[in-house]
Amino acid sequence: MASGDVYSTGVIQVATGAYLDFRPDVGYEITLHNIHASDSFELQYTDGINSIVIQESTSGQSISSVFYECNNTFWYRILNISVNSQNMSGTGRYSKTPDGSIITTYSSKYVIADDGFTYQLNIVDNGDGTFSSAYTRISWKNF
Repeated sequence: MASGDVYSTGVIQVATGAYLDFRPDVGYEITLHNIHASDSFELQYTDGINSIVIQESTSGQSISSVFYECNNTFWYRILNISVNSQNMSGTGRYSKTPDGSIITTYSSKYVIADDGFTYQLNIVDNGDGTFSSAYTRISWKNF
């Protein structure tokens, strides 16, 4: 993976009382932007032994447009506190790789365009003195 590449867990079915960790391999860092769960959950910051509850939801929801930094030592996880198994996922970007390349997202903004879709604008420091920006369509328009 290179800095700036998409990080995604995919959609994972998580049993009651189990976790979905957003923990990259050693030497990598990720920035989580979106976390999704279809039922009740706790979002936690952890080192694997100690945890801090950041947010709790009693119904399924998405946590979007966030900048949660994770590495292999300190990471975020979502705990399934529902009485049933549920689908969970997370997406973001690799922000550091073992070769030392670093990418930093400075700004993220949601824009509802004239076409009815919602887009996310990211302005990024490429780590080489240049900046780039990109729009990502994040939702379908309502019909």
